[in-house]
Amino acid sequence: MAHNKFAAAVASVAASAVAAVVPACAGTPGDDTTHPAGFDQDLAHAIGGIGPAGNVERYLASLREETFTGTGNEKFGVMVCKTTGGRGYTMNASAVAFQTVSYDGDRFGIWLIQPGSGTFTNHREHAHRNWTFVGYQRFDPDTRTVQF
Repeated sequence: MAHNKFAAAVASVAASAVAAVVPACAGTPGDDTTHPAGFDQDLAHAIGGIGPAGNVERYLASLREETFTGTGNEKFGVMVCKTTGGRGYTMNASAVAFQTVSYDGDRFGIWLIQPGSGTFTNHREHAHRNWTFVGYQRFDPDTRTVQF
């Protein structure tokens, strides 16, 4: 199963007390999606093994890359976005899993997104310390919208 391969790939990264994993949720904030059994649990287990990287940009890049390469040969898109301070994004795509992590007092959401399922728009500053993504079809930097 792809989600077991995902968990094994990401779990190999060194553990860290910096990344506190929050329990799995049944859907992405703001939508009514339910996820296939196992993906949320495996995502929580996998991202818990990613260690500190020295700065938030490298930490988010590690989350993005380990999540992307570990999901059945890059089967899903990945969005990692800062969620601290309220909802600074609009999610109009279908996620198969969602988890949150904390890094240096900020909370970040991590979504595994079905290809071709929609868009994600960041309404905040789009610096690498706030979000990162991979496995997308198109990105509009003016509107900060990613099409998966």
